[in-house]
Amino acid sequence: MMIRGGEFFDKKFFGSKVVYSGADFYGSTFTRCDVGQFEDPEYSLVVRDFKISRCKIVDCSLQGVYFDKGVVEDVSISRGEVIYGCVFDQVKLKGRVGALLVTVPHFSQKNRDSMIDGIISRYESIEWALDISEAQFVDVDLFGIPGDLIRHDGNTQVLIKRDLVESFYLNQPKKDVPIFADVWMSRFEVSPFDHIICVAPRRSKRFSEYMRSIEWMHNKGLTV
Repeated sequence: MMIRGGEFFDKKFFGSKVVYSGADFYGSTFTRCDVGQFEDPEYSLVVRDFKISRCKIVDCSLQGVYFDKGVVEDVSISRGEVIYGCVFDQVKLKGRVGALLVTVPHFSQKNRDSMIDGIISRYESIEWALDISEAQFVDVDLFGIPGDLIRHDGNTQVLIKRDLVESFYLNQPKKDVPIFADVWMSRFEVSPFDHIICVAPRRSKRFSEYMRSIEWMHNKGLTV
């Protein structure tokens, strides 16, 4: 089903054991729309075979969704979009993308531990989660996804590993670490995964500073 130029305001889709499939949104606007579930570690709320292109996203929320095979291309995000505790299975981000944070379930969630266990279990059978190799971000942080399941551009997007970071911090004064490298490496304190992807967002005004942090990590042998 293709929807062109639709306006969606304050739409809420909550609950588990539901599959939404085959939606193709082009040139649409989503304002204060929420999709999520908070109680099902099996992740049976599924959004499958979807495409979102040339759309605008304003104050929307995603929580506990299994995204299965989709494409998001050239989207405008008016504010940093936070995606809590979702699972991605072969989803591709392309073109211009705004600020995006993919994190673990919120600390206030009552069954947070079981939801995290569910995320880990789901990713064990996924070939690859996310492809960001052609995405141009304003800002991005993806520590809620196993970094080794993310397809990426090796020039501006690099992978770091938990054991290398922990070993490094045993011998390196923290004050000597560049700011973005420190932020990326500190994500292991909250991420359940052993790999994290670090991205220098091409559309950020501080792109060159991000790249200096990536180069520093390369030189320290922290990237894999």
